[in-house]
Amino acid sequence: MSIGWFVDGSYLTKVWGGLWGPRAVGQETPRLNYLKLRNLLESRLSDQVDEAYYLNADPDPPTAKTNAFHNALAYPPPTGPGLRVKLYWLAKRQLFWPSYMGGGPVVHPVTGQQFELS
Repeated sequence: MSIGWFVDGSYLTKVWGGLWGPRAVGQETPRLNYLKLRNLLESRLSDQVDEAYYLNADPDPPTAKTNAFHNALAYPPPTGPGLRVKLYWLAKRQLFWPSYMGGGPVVHPVTGQQFELS
C-alpha cells in the first residue's frame, strides 16, 4: 500500500499558529518541520509516502522568502520532505456594491481609488 499526502499550506499555517495560543510581542511561533511530519506519518502508518503535494495560493509576484521556502519543501528525503509544490495565484477583481445599495463601484472616500477583492 502507498500513502498519498496532501498539504493545504494556508490551512496548515493557520492551524499551526493557533496551536501555540497568543504570543507575546516579538515572540515567534515555532516553525513546522515538514520533514519530521512526513517521518511521523510514515512511522505511524508503517508505510512510505508515495505522492506528496503542497498546495497554496501565492502573491503575484512571489517574494524571495516564499520562493526559498517552496524550494526547500521540494527537497527529496532524507534531507527534505519531498513535497511537489503546486501554487495558485490569487485572482483580483474590482469590488462593486450590491444592486440594492446602488450597484456602483466601491471607492476610497479620500483618494477615489476603486477597491479590489483578492
